[in-house]
Amino acid sequence: MIKYYHYTSTESSYMKLLLLIPALFLAKALLSQHPGINKAWNDSVYVADARIQIHDLKKYTAVYTDSSNMISIEEMSSEKFSNRFRPLSTMVQPAQPYITYWLKISISALGAIDNWWLLLYDDPADKNYHAENSYVDAWFLNNVHVVTEHQRTGILVPRSQKAIKENLRLNRILFSAKAGETKYVYLRVYNEFGPDIISSPQLRDPIAGVPGKEPELWIIFGSGGAFFFAIISFFFYFFVKEKAYLYFGLYALTLSQHYLIVHSYLPFVSWYIPEHPHLVMPAFFFLTISGFIFFALFGRSFINLPQLSKRLDTIFKWVIAFWIATLITTVVLITATHRVRFTEVNFIFVLLFLIFLIRIAFFKSILIRVFVAGALWLLCFSILGFLWERVPLSLPFNPWPTGQLGQLLIYAAGLAYKVRLNEKARAHAEIVKIRNVELAGLYEQSKKQKEEIEVQKKNAEEALVELKAAQTQLIQSEKMASLGELTAGIAHEIQNPLNFVNNFSEVNKELVDELQQELRAGKLDDAIVISNDIKENEEKINHHGKRADAIVKGMLQHSRRRNSIKEPTDINKLADEIFRLAYHGLRAKDKSFNVTMKTDYDENIGNINIIPQDIGRVLLNLCNNAFYAVCPPTSQGGIKNPEKGYEPTVWVKTSLNLLQPGGGGAGICISVRDNGPGIPPAIVDKIFQPFFTTKPAGQGTGLGLSLSYDIVKAHGGELRVETSNAEGTEFVVQLPDI
Repeated sequence: MIKYYHYTSTESSYMKLLLLIPALFLAKALLSQHPGINKAWNDSVYVADARIQIHDLKKYTAVYTDSSNMISIEEMSSEKFSNRFRPLSTMVQPAQPYITYWLKISISALGAIDNWWLLLYDDPADKNYHAENSYVDAWFLNNVHVVTEHQRTGILVPRSQKAIKENLRLNRILFSAKAGETKYVYLRVYNEFGPDIISSPQLRDPIAGVPGKEPELWIIFGSGGAFFFAIISFFFYFFVKEKAYLYFGLYALTLSQHYLIVHSYLPFVSWYIPEHPHLVMPAFFFLTISGFIFFALFGRSFINLPQLSKRLDTIFKWVIAFWIATLITTVVLITATHRVRFTEVNFIFVLLFLIFLIRIAFFKSILIRVFVAGALWLLCFSILGFLWERVPLSLPFNPWPTGQLGQLLIYAAGLAYKVRLNEKARAHAEIVKIRNVELAGLYEQSKKQKEEIEVQKKNAEEALVELKAAQTQLIQSEKMASLGELTAGIAHEIQNPLNFVNNFSEVNKELVDELQQELRAGKLDDAIVISNDIKENEEKINHHGKRADAIVKGMLQHSRRRNSIKEPTDINKLADEIFRLAYHGLRAKDKSFNVTMKTDYDENIGNINIIPQDIGRVLLNLCNNAFYAVCPPTSQGGIKNPEKGYEPTVWVKTSLNLLQPGGGGAGICISVRDNGPGIPPAIVDKIFQPFFTTKPAGQGTGLGLSLSYDIVKAHGGELRVETSNAEGTEFVVQLPDI
């Protein structure tokens, strides 16, 4: 610490002279450290006077280039690298991207410094202090070169990791030192965007404020104007439904946002992914390239390119697809590698677009001229903007927002003119429509009818194929259901003779034992009586065995006949067999099922030529429906004998009859009648329609009566129904006696 002494006038002049000489040397040393007064050299210690708010440190900063990007702070602060630094002021070449630069500064505080800014900027002459450092790490070392503090900043560092979180784009770290304390500062700077001038450090009192003109009004003006055009375009698109307004609005929206997303020092821009700033550049490229795509789509719709030239429109579509692929590739690469990749694809696209503009300029259309004028306007001001940023060029305006807002104004006027043209075209079309309404109407009507006929024909063919497939499947299901019902009845029928066979066999076994006892006892008369009983039982066993054999043979005969050939059949026997099998099949499913069965067969009927399995299926279906009508299953909510004194009854009758009343030719009539509630008149005409059923969902296919009707018709007969609420329902099958 430097102490200042003051002597009074009472001391001797000799003593004053002795003290004055070292005081002069001390004052000279202090003044040499004052900014602008002391001599700068590479490893000198900069003495910061707290009374001065701004200290430029470039002359007192040393720099080292780390091409490996792998040197740590421990290595950099060691003796190994102490002689490899060189003065920053001697470097004139731009900084290359993806290379680390180390800055070394030694700062001694003349007075106490509390939370000042150690700020990085590009050029002292540039009052905007526009530094583009991606990552900056600052280490503070004490006199023995031990790290005492570490801070981070940079435009790609998340906000939560920064020492100063306001104004995200300024590269600032906090610097504090006690009076007389010396701090050794090492700054590691890594840039992903370049080339650019290596940033220089500056020590700044926060009272001096934020350097530069922030926020820049041209950014707000340009973004706000573009956003206004976007909102207006979306509004018009909602009412006009013109795609040009939609693409124009999207183009203006991307223009407004791509400005803001890279100017993070604007207050409202800090909402853009502050914890993931590495996504800002992919988002910027996404918005920029998307803007080009929307601009191209707007031009295609604005000038109506498909109608103008189909060949140009095809080429244009390929260019748009190529640009979309470029957009996806660029954004993915930047996001994955965190490195900006400028390719010649951008220049190729601009060149192709210029060729396209020159080509369409030969078409004589006001809309095309407006589109070309807007595109060239933006191109000229973009070139002017590049020159304005890279060479000393004094302009009274910023060329970027001027060019883009000027282009938006040109296209807004063009869209308004296009709406006017569209209105005129609509009015002219109405006049033409009135004059040619009949001819156009007839032509359109015939064309639509032809198209509808073709569509209906195609739909009918597809529906027919699907219907045939469904019908085949359902018919097979119906056949299997009929076979299941027959099997249940047959099983019940076989059970009865089997019970007789088993019972008489047990009795014969006991009689044989008694016969043996009588024979041993010598009672021949009793033995003869017992043997007669055994003989009678054997005859009964034989009878019931043949009965079971006949049932099994009938079942096999029914299941094996698949040739659909008519053969002589005893219709009375077939009807009786089916009637009993249907009854026993339902009894096998529901033991509580009980119906009175009555038959009346005409014995004069001989054999008739029919397909027995098909007619059997018809009779089975009619019998099952009759049983269901008089005694619904309890599992489906049916009530047995709902009325006192009611006896559910089903009749099956056969008779010889005229095929048609009053006509010639004999026929066979088979009727199945029940005393159920009858069929309601509203649905009696629908019962023979396919898929129509009155049973609960999942309990019937609705194909039974439809298939029965088709089978009877195929035999040359007729199936009709007579129903009444008081007398029940009767189905009559009339077959020719052939």
